[in-house]
Amino acid sequence: MSIPPNQRDSDDVPSDEGRADAMGAPETPEHAALGVDEAGGKSAGSLDRDVDEDLDEDLDEDLDLREFEGAGGLEGALSRMRAADRDPLSLGWDEEEEELGPAKPRRHPYLAAVVAAASVALCAWVWPDFRFWLESTPRDVGDAQALFDTPEADAALQNRLVTVAGTPDVSYAARLRIGDQSYRFVRILEGGDRLFALLPDEAGTRSDEFEGLFTGRAKRLSDVRFFDEVVTYFDNQGVTRTHEVSMDALVEGVRRGFVEVTGDGETSQRVALADITRLNLVVDRGESKIVLGRSTWPDDETAQAAIAGLHVPWAQLRSAGANEVDDPNASIKRSYGRRFVVVAPAGTREAMVAKLNSDAGVTRESADPKIGALGVPQRYTYAVRPSAVTARDGSVEIDMAGVTTSPGFETRDGVLVERALAANGRLVLDAGDVARIELEERLSVDRDGTIILVGRTPEGQRTAALMFVVVGLVGLFNMIAVGIFIRRRRDLA
Repeated sequence: MSIPPNQRDSDDVPSDEGRADAMGAPETPEHAALGVDEAGGKSAGSLDRDVDEDLDEDLDEDLDLREFEGAGGLEGALSRMRAADRDPLSLGWDEEEEELGPAKPRRHPYLAAVVAAASVALCAWVWPDFRFWLESTPRDVGDAQALFDTPEADAALQNRLVTVAGTPDVSYAARLRIGDQSYRFVRILEGGDRLFALLPDEAGTRSDEFEGLFTGRAKRLSDVRFFDEVVTYFDNQGVTRTHEVSMDALVEGVRRGFVEVTGDGETSQRVALADITRLNLVVDRGESKIVLGRSTWPDDETAQAAIAGLHVPWAQLRSAGANEVDDPNASIKRSYGRRFVVVAPAGTREAMVAKLNSDAGVTRESADPKIGALGVPQRYTYAVRPSAVTARDGSVEIDMAGVTTSPGFETRDGVLVERALAANGRLVLDAGDVARIELEERLSVDRDGTIILVGRTPEGQRTAALMFVVVGLVGLFNMIAVGIFIRRRRDLA
């Protein structure tokens, strides 16, 4: 029976010379290599008695002598260690496991992934401002009309510093209040419903005064925070734009449900009939309006005698006429002179006016409208719905319900008389008398259009640029950390 070392008396310890006899076996090479005798004592050849006491204490802690007390003593312990694939010299410490084991991460990989994703999202949000900060000098994109002949041209302008030349639509200019600053919002006519400008409202500037050159940051219209107010404003104002089409195109468009129109450039576009708010038919029958000044022809008799001397069919206009109902100056014009409609094509109108002035003794032109005669073309504009117009067999029929324009005149027995409507209340015209057809398209703001923020410069985006760089670096470091974690897991798998 073996006695644990801490329970042995010093007198029971055998001498060096008799230790081998007490164990009943000679010392083997393994004993000498390990520096331990079969009784569990220290080897005289491997460990010096003067060794550092601290080293002795470390060895005692790592070397568990109870492993050698089982069956077979040291030989049995070595056999058991070999069977368990343990290194006898490791003293219970697995160096390979300690070196290759996964290091404890400083930050949880899931947290690093969340931070990286949040950084990417924030950088994407700040990217437009950072891109504008990289701009240096304005790009002169030229005339807005030529630019917007290409449908996707405005997309290339977004978040760029640009200079655009165009005509502002002063009729529908609006004032906006953003924070403490007042602005003027205006549509650029050449861009249709896709190009707008926002200008600072400077003191002393008239609301209807705009320059034709706009320099600033180009931005997508739906990205500005006042986009909803812009849409509401244009819907309430009923803003339209006009397209000129031929009679054949109009007839074909009624059949197909849309009309092909051509802009000022070479490109064409389709306008749905549902978006056409009004159809304007301008009719020219070769008539002229002649105004005789009241100072020169003081009464109707002298004026009618002068017109009759032209030897052409004529009719006197006793009132402003329904076709002038929208003219706020109609009553003033009537007070200047007496108005007549005569059959006088453009080539003969000037000669008739010259004869009237010569017969009345007016030898020179006068700035006073009450003196002398004045001749202008007489045209009729019928503003109707597209469904109110029918074209057939070289004629055009217009439903006159709700139309205030005069039906015009026709010659009967050498006298001009007002045209009569058909039994169904429609006005029948010769297709050749229609000089021009205009479609008024309802203007709806294109959310993918472009707005020029006049006066905005890249220097104002320094804070956004700094934020983009800092957040980007934070996201990059966290993505690297996640990558290292994934690679270690893959190596250990």
